[in-house]
Amino acid sequence: MNEVLLEMMLEAGVRSLILSLHSYKKAALDNLIEKAIIARERGIIPCIFCVFTESNTEYLPGVASYVVRKGLLFGIGIYQDYSRKPRTKRMNSIPSPKQQRFVFDALMKLKSCGLIRTNRNYLRQAPKLYPNNWKCNPDRNVYLHVGPEGTLSVCGSVRTDIKVLEIDSLQEPKWQETKRKLIENCGNCLHQCLFEVENPDPIGDIPTFLIGSMMALGQYRPVEWWGAWWVSLIAARDDKVDWNLKLK
Repeated sequence: MNEVLLEMMLEAGVRSLILSLHSYKKAALDNLIEKAIIARERGIIPCIFCVFTESNTEYLPGVASYVVRKGLLFGIGIYQDYSRKPRTKRMNSIPSPKQQRFVFDALMKLKSCGLIRTNRNYLRQAPKLYPNNWKCNPDRNVYLHVGPEGTLSVCGSVRTDIKVLEIDSLQEPKWQETKRKLIENCGNCLHQCLFEVENPDPIGDIPTFLIGSMMALGQYRPVEWWGAWWVSLIAARDDKVDWNLKLK
């Protein structure tokens, strides 16, 4: 992240940015936070995003509270395995319902401050859909994927050969029938972005909207104070969760 890249992003109309944490080391998280703060100071709303696996369960409440204390948005999504064959038993596996409830219950306690980006419907319902046993609605077009060659697909993993310019609308039988067949035969998933667009939570996300608006207006110092105060409040009230950062 540098000034040149930021200027290019701003000129292109980028107003929000997701920074994904791939290494569970404190230095890696601090590096992402540093980049997020730079973006925030230029009017881009950043979000630190973590993929939830079986092996990082114990770290996530601490990571989330650490990010929130910095006045930054935190998002989370469960690891997706379309092959049903995790590459390793620990690092790339779907967390159990118990693990999901532990992490998501902790995030629900932080959610009301507005700095948890993932919506309440995902946090509440995901453990009931283990193991990622959800399908999107083929009759709705709330999420689409356009490939680099102009191909129109259901999502990044369920793709078609239909080109965007080959159809005049999303109601055309060619698209609707292809989409329906692909979804019927898909292996199911629980992608946070897909689930949330079909299961929005406008009321629950009002605090997040307000926080994002303040960031966009450059009022990030009050957001930092608010995030730090909220985590301190929750930590004082709930000693069942270790809210400290455990990364080394």
